[in-house]
Order: sequence, then structure tokens, then C-alpha cells
Amino acid sequence: MREIFIEKPLRFGWTLCQYWPAEIILKHPSRKRGIYLKAPWYRWADKQRHEAQDGSFPLEKDLPQKEIAGRKHFFLHEWDGAKVYRRRFTYTTRYGKMQVAQLMAKRSRTRSVLYGLRWFPWAGHDVDSLTIEFSEEMGSERGSWKGGVIGTSCSMQPGETVSAALDRFLGEAQETHRWDR
Repeated sequence: MREIFIEKPLRFGWTLCQYWPAEIILKHPSRKRGIYLKAPWYRWADKQRHEAQDGSFPLEKDLPQKEIAGRKHFFLHEWDGAKVYRRRFTYTTRYGKMQVAQLMAKRSRTRSVLYGLRWFPWAGHDVDSLTIEFSEEMGSERGSWKGGVIGTSCSMQPGETVSAALDRFLGEAQETHRWDR
């Protein structure tokens, strides 16, 4: 969905700025900041749970929207007690170089809900994903001043196991040469 920016002057110096479809901002020259309003149909990721050793999801934390907007990267070592999936794999760059590395993946479940219904526990749905870290840099720029890829994430399909998701992800990465420039 494409975002559209609309700016419309109102009475008494107020300005209405709208990032369609999700955000409305009211600005006034006498205020340092504007007044931010989210549209009720805006998708909101509010809670993230991590898989424990027994397969349940008891490790829960709220997701501050500042971290989501700023794309704060979560490191696996910050998630104490979470189940870790390890796999050794080989990646071939588009230039034919073979790279072997160990990956560590942790599964998380994020609750996604419409902003207007976020207070109701029954209103959202869960989306599973994997956060992946590599033991070494991957890709054609490995070892250069630009550096290679050290971590990424992967969404899981409904009903998919972790090993099937990793197989699908690594297969797609190899086909598309995801980590090559």
C-alpha cells in the first residue's frame, strides 16, 4: 500500500498533516510538537513472545513503537531462556565462491492487531517469524570494508515447522543470491 501525504491548513494557525492511510498529525506554530493520531485501521504490532525450551511462548515483552520505527535490531543473546535452533549450511555466491557458516535462529510470535482494537485480547492475530544470526559474514562483500550480512529475519507460513521455514529461506536466499550485491 502506498502512503500519500496531505497537508491542509485549518483555522487559528492549525495545520492538518495526514500520512494516508495510517497517521494524522495536527500542527500549530506555538507547539514544539504536533498531536499524533493513529487511524483505527492502522496495523499495530504490540507484543512479542519468544519460544522457550519446552516449545511454549512464555517469554513476553511489549514492543515500543519507537523501536519498531527505528528498526532496532534484537540480538539473540538478549533473549535468555529462548530455544535456539542451530544449523550448518553452505552458501554459493553469484561469483561461485563457497561459504560455510553456522546459523543460530530463534522463533518469536508477534501479535498484530488493528490500532482501534488493540485493548481487546481477542482482536489480534499472531505472526511467527525467525530471527537469524550467522557465525561469520555472508555474501560477496564478506571481508571487505562494506562487510557481509551477519543477521536477518524470516517470516514463517501458517503451520510451517522451524526446519521447513529454514529450508525454504535458505533455498530462496541461494536462488536469488540474497546476500550478494
